[in-house]
Amino acid sequence: MREAFDKTIGDAARKEGFENALARIAFVGVSQGAIVALDAVASGRWKVGALVSFAGLLPPTPVSGTSKDTPVLLVHGKDDRTIPSMASSLAAAQLKTAGFKVELDIEPAVGYTMLSVAVSIP
Repeated sequence: MREAFDKTIGDAARKEGFENALARIAFVGVSQGAIVALDAVASGRWKVGALVSFAGLLPPTPVSGTSKDTPVLLVHGKDDRTIPSMASSLAAAQLKTAGFKVELDIEPAVGYTMLSVAVSIP
């Protein structure tokens, strides 16, 4: 899956003229999309401008500090029964330990969705 993700993102970055401007790219993913985006940044493969994860988790893989300049926002519903919010809490702790700047937002009374969540990114 990593190869397919990296190829797809690499091709899109080249096509759109961001091949040498990765700091202008933000990865935003929900559930499985958040998981692969978190893996891409945490593994050090992608040094992008920002990462926003909705209802994701960090796969059990070593976290590299190589991409630690990428700020990470983790948003999760407290009542999520598909991917428990503890997954984002654990990801936040792992990423912070590796030197990432991480913001964690656990939304009360929100389940497995992002529809009830409003996020403001400066």
